[in-house]
Amino acid sequence: MSTALFCGLTTIDVTQRVAKVPQANQKIISEQTLLDVGGPAANAARVAAALGVPARLVTLLGDTPLARLALEKLFSEGIEVIDLAADAEFPVSTVFVDELGQRTVVSRNNPQRKFRNPDVSILDDVAILEIDGHLPQLQALFAHECNKIGVPVVFDGGSWKPNTDEFLDQVSHAIISQDFICPGCTSEETFDYLQNFGFALLAQSMGEKPVRAVTAQQEVMIHIPSVDVKDTLGAGDVLHGAFTAFLPQASNPLTALREAIAFASKSTKYHGVLGWLEDEVGL
Repeated sequence: MSTALFCGLTTIDVTQRVAKVPQANQKIISEQTLLDVGGPAANAARVAAALGVPARLVTLLGDTPLARLALEKLFSEGIEVIDLAADAEFPVSTVFVDELGQRTVVSRNNPQRKFRNPDVSILDDVAILEIDGHLPQLQALFAHECNKIGVPVVFDGGSWKPNTDEFLDQVSHAIISQDFICPGCTSEETFDYLQNFGFALLAQSMGEKPVRAVTAQQEVMIHIPSVDVKDTLGAGDVLHGAFTAFLPQASNPLTALREAIAFASKSTKYHGVLGWLEDEVGL
């Protein structure tokens, strides 16, 4: 089976499950504390690997205790990791998940991190590329090379980031969140702007509201299945990971998107990005 390549952010997430997110100068006791790998690209790769798709992750880790912890976790889940870090600034995210399953995230991300130049052999046997906007220079390079050989490029648009414009013209499938807004634009203006790129698929998730999806042939609204939500943390990453896993075998992008939406929705019944793996029935 061909490989799904993921390029972007990896973090360590410290998640506190709380009844309510604390206010300023307030101290509370959490119901549970979890330490896990995070980051849009890393989580999407974890989902694809859990679905049985060979996953290769290009990211920036470095040589710190937390980076080594993330690397060990990713390896244990069957992910091939290519670390291009040339520094030791590994990011940590602090996450609060309340009793409704809603999350609040504070993350360092990848500002100004230094990295080594990649080897073009990274693209060997790759059937699809997924990028998250956190390493724009690397992602623009990989996306350009994938375009030359006809490999789909999936963009996870969680939020607008500096240099996002560097690779948008190389993207074939874009799935953005309601928080992905061009500077100085409204959400609707942003969506209109993105349609000018002629993506094979442009979709926007809106929380519990239907997902808006546009292809060259049609525009549809895909409803989110109703489930008993325990945790929305990482649901977007599950959506992108599942879509990237499903697309190469799907009859068309909308079919892959519908399957990925259903999968991501069901995943919120469990705690964590891969919580569904611990259930005997799963998804």
